[in-house]
Amino acid sequence: MAEQNEFKAAESLLNSIGDNPSFDISEFIDRISVAEDWGKLIVAHIYLDHIVTEVLNTHLDHPVSYFNGHRSFAEKLSLCQALGYFRDEFGNVLRAVNNLRNRFAHKLVFHVSDEEKRNLFRTLTTERATSEVTRPGGFEEFLFTVVMFAEISRSAEERQAELSKEHKFVSEKILELLIANKDVLDNKI
Repeated sequence: MAEQNEFKAAESLLNSIGDNPSFDISEFIDRISVAEDWGKLIVAHIYLDHIVTEVLNTHLDHPVSYFNGHRSFAEKLSLCQALGYFRDEFGNVLRAVNNLRNRFAHKLVFHVSDEEKRNLFRTLTTERATSEVTRPGGFEEFLFTVVMFAEISRSAEERQAELSKEHKFVSEKILELLIANKDVLDNKI
């Protein structure tokens, strides 16, 4: 029964992303399934950086001018948040993943402790038991959830941007038609 519920949840997740995910989800699953927790963290961070970059590419008028110089994840996330994306609690989760990853980025030997996993998990939820993230496979599931939620948000924002462009186009066409047919309309009013 639980397996069937997980399958339905996964199917619903994939449907919400639509036909155009910004990365190969199967490849992501393979990559995040590495043995070491630090590797899972690095993989999740790489994918989150990709998603944040895609949001900016979609919503900046001239993204090339912004990306000419190297931009850190924190800078890109801050700009996304200033534009209204990844705000509130979820932005805090992304920032926490980045902060934890940065603590390990330049160390030769490191380990993701259970305490660090629990602290990171708490940025996402206070409703669920922290033991979920420290059980076997729990950290991977948590990071998978964060990345997929970010991708769902990116996909929804992309669809919203497309709808806004379509709305603007239709509005302009209606205005053009009204102006072109002003004389006809004046006679009927």
